[in-house]
Amino acid sequence: MAGHCRRVPGFRRRHGDGKAGVPHRFPPAGRHRQVFVTRGPAWVVGAGGLLGSAVVGALGAAPFKPSSALRWGDPSLHASVSAAVSEFARAAQNARDSHPWELYWCAGAGVVGSRAADLARETAALRQLLESVRDSPVLAKTRGSILLASSAGGVHAGARVQPATEASEPAPLSDYGRTKVEQERLLREITREMPLVSTLAARYSNLYGVGQRLDKPQGLISQLARCAVFGAPAHVFVPLDTIRDYLYADDAGAMTVDALNRLALLPPGAQLTKLVASERESTIAALLGIFRSMTKRQLRVVLGVRAMTALQPRKLTFRSGLWREQRGLVRTELVDGIARVYRHQLRVFQLGRLARPA
Repeated sequence: MAGHCRRVPGFRRRHGDGKAGVPHRFPPAGRHRQVFVTRGPAWVVGAGGLLGSAVVGALGAAPFKPSSALRWGDPSLHASVSAAVSEFARAAQNARDSHPWELYWCAGAGVVGSRAADLARETAALRQLLESVRDSPVLAKTRGSILLASSAGGVHAGARVQPATEASEPAPLSDYGRTKVEQERLLREITREMPLVSTLAARYSNLYGVGQRLDKPQGLISQLARCAVFGAPAHVFVPLDTIRDYLYADDAGAMTVDALNRLALLPPGAQLTKLVASERESTIAALLGIFRSMTKRQLRVVLGVRAMTALQPRKLTFRSGLWREQRGLVRTELVDGIARVYRHQLRVFQLGRLARPA
């Protein structure tokens, strides 16, 4: 199998089996002029996750890290959040007035199908953090930006008009999607009391990348890669012609940091929504074709139905109307991103550290 992995460069431009329907490659976007600003302290909440770690990598400097980790799901969470916000406020106070602070909320383990009670705890944690920032005499009265990582698929799952844009009305189908809409509302509501603080609700399409958690019922590309490594059948609970937008995590991290740089150039108090997507759609059948070309063997698939299948629309596409020049930051082609995920999992497997698919 290692030999197959080394031949990855040879499978470019090949197509998948079944109804591919949608091309992987679009004409290249125009030249991107990336925006850089001199920033104050940047705090990435959820820095250990797929998106959070990509944001940390894109920042180019070590972010703020509280001395004690936030204890999610622990009764002492409120105290640990308050202590961390106080530390962050001191860091912001030590920065120059012209260096606004940045807070990236990339935390949360919710997925489509998560229990409402678990999602409610996630929202409560976000509320505690935002209220602690609002109640900070330093942070509430200095220039700053807050980014909330939301879900394009969750918010727009029921959209009747495709592609969805920032102007599309939210149309969630699941508790997860409704939770994301509520979290965006909380962000706007609480920060209205902080006129110097700007906010961005960033709605991400399907993120994938190296190191994605495999113990959650999400991350189709990572799950398919693991099945390919083990030669195990992949269980898929939606039709193979289901269309999704897949965005490589490192590209998402670069777009995220660039977005807050752009937000910092606007008058304070701005409240914006941004779709963060590759805008390159693909079917599940096309993904299977990429794996077949890459490994030189057919990836076995078991199709099934479960409760959350009804919450998964057949087609989800996105087009952002805000900061269109960010399209130039989508640099990872789907075939290349899948190859990176597969090669990483193959290395972990060879070290004996990759758990077998359930």
